[in-house]
Amino acid sequence: MKNFLFNRNNPFNIITILTGLVLSILMVYMGLLAVNIIHSDYMAEDHLPSGAVFIFFILVIMLNPFLRLITRGRFYFTHGSLLTIWIMLIVSASVSEVGLMCQFLPTVAGLFYYSNNENRWAELVGRHIKNYLIIKDTSVLNGFFEGSNNIPWAIWLKMFLPWFFFFITFYFTSICIISIFQKQWIKNENLQFPINEIPVAMASLKKEEEIIPFLFKNKFFWTGFLISFLICSLNGLNKFFSAFPTLSPFSIPIFRRTVYVYFLISFPVMGFSYFVNSKLSFSLWFFALFFYILEGIFNISGIYFNENLGCGSYISKGGPFFAHFSFGALLFYTLHSIWISKKHLKNVLLSALKRKKIESDEDNLLPYSVSFWGTIFGILLMLLWLIFSGMNFFVTINFVILIFLILFGLTKIVCQAGLFTLKSPSIASSQIVSVFGSKNIDLNTLANLGLSYSYHSDLRTYPFSSVFHSVKLGEKINRNIRPMFWIIILSLITGIFASFFILLKMAYKFGGLNLNKWYFVDVPGFPWKWISSHILYPEGPNIKGIIIKIAGALIMFLLTVFYTKFTWCPFHPLGLSVASTYRVMLPWFSIFCGWLLKTIILQLGGANIYHRSKPFFIGLIVGPFVASGIWFFVGLITGIRDYSIFLT
Repeated sequence: MKNFLFNRNNPFNIITILTGLVLSILMVYMGLLAVNIIHSDYMAEDHLPSGAVFIFFILVIMLNPFLRLITRGRFYFTHGSLLTIWIMLIVSASVSEVGLMCQFLPTVAGLFYYSNNENRWAELVGRHIKNYLIIKDTSVLNGFFEGSNNIPWAIWLKMFLPWFFFFITFYFTSICIISIFQKQWIKNENLQFPINEIPVAMASLKKEEEIIPFLFKNKFFWTGFLISFLICSLNGLNKFFSAFPTLSPFSIPIFRRTVYVYFLISFPVMGFSYFVNSKLSFSLWFFALFFYILEGIFNISGIYFNENLGCGSYISKGGPFFAHFSFGALLFYTLHSIWISKKHLKNVLLSALKRKKIESDEDNLLPYSVSFWGTIFGILLMLLWLIFSGMNFFVTINFVILIFLILFGLTKIVCQAGLFTLKSPSIASSQIVSVFGSKNIDLNTLANLGLSYSYHSDLRTYPFSSVFHSVKLGEKINRNIRPMFWIIILSLITGIFASFFILLKMAYKFGGLNLNKWYFVDVPGFPWKWISSHILYPEGPNIKGIIIKIAGALIMFLLTVFYTKFTWCPFHPLGLSVASTYRVMLPWFSIFCGWLLKTIILQLGGANIYHRSKPFFIGLIVGPFVASGIWFFVGLITGIRDYSIFLT
């Protein structure tokens, strides 16, 4: 065991793990500092967190070569160790900001703090939530939102520890599901995982004796890097010298100025579009334009679908109609993905029950028996926790299943399309209320569905995605990736507790109201405004919404059949399921540019030129992330505030 932990050739050695933990805490701190104090780019958001890219860039191009030089090659991080550190960075990031903590703390504190005589949230909603799940003490809430010299750690920990048990159960169950589908996605379906192109390229050496990864010796990489780095840095330079122009999206009004089509230049989105299937990237921007046009037709025709489906950017850009339609398409995509895995799932089940070992699980993150029973018991524990918190048994079952179906489908799309900013067209709690009707859901369950916003609403990042990308990277690290399970769990716990303590310290020192407005003012109001409205004005099941979801699923089915049967079909069905979301309709032009460049290069230069051009597009992706990290420190040193280096 000692040799295993301290062996430099072991990618999971103790030095690597400790370094990963330190860098993960640093990234969490940078991320919370960036969004709450400096108000710059989010560092721990999305499926590819910019803070992780920046720290990893510094590690592979500066710190690791420096260590190798001063120790004369006796100590440095190997390729496998570097990728292990990357895994720890992205996993801890997935729970530190928009993925959990920046949503969770303000939501559980905001119910009673923002309650007043007009909205009556405390009366309408608060009395239906168990006391141990939220903060009710006025002095504690005032300190959190307005600042205080004393942090009542005991009160916060008393509330947080039951939640931590739920979170770790939720994430453990996710890891078990990932292990079950690991071979299906990686081996059988050969998903490409475009996001993994970045850490692999940045950490790879052609020869063991080389000091600098060969990517950084490629002139095409530096060309792409400098283009995106310098253009994105204009936003920072404008804060010092107003003569410098800024990079910002512009829009063109159509359909009597009722719809604005956005044109946004996002170099990372453009770069990843180069790495994915051309039909897929074509479908993404094509269906995004389709939804723009459909929204315009609805507007000028007076077609209006009104439903209280939730608040914030948690539904599709076009409103409830698009949310239902795309959610139906996404649900079909997910169920179809499970259906085509039926042979693999049968083998997993037989192996787990020890009846017949058909498939080897030696290269899996977890043995099939652990994955299967872990999923069963994990879901049961989640159900018991939610039921004990006050939720109805039947609603709870549907809610938990729906959460995992959404996470499963979104993650597979990210693994296929490289959409590192992707979100769901709708969330589980909204769909549960829409389908069952708030009239048919008891008040305790409704209140807890609102509380669920704290951990499943803003799905720009979540552990399901980061862990699946980590498992795929395991192929590049070691044949036996079982130790990765414990490293992932350790990273999750580190990310959760580090962000919990750091965010509380910031809130009490500066006052949450003086930090990030989205997290501390907007987010805490969304679930309680939504739930209190349903309590005051209960509605029955939304039949129109159900029909629209069925229509979305049916069209997705037809498109899937058409795409499968006819190889010349240009429309990849995946595009239909997410193209109506903010995270596709806003950067559609960047997806188009990436698709167009790839098409031209393949037509004119063929596969050889395509592969030789990859470093250029990796440079386009990395440049803005490094720029955001550098300008974070510029803002920290100079005191400039409120700027964004790159847009997604």
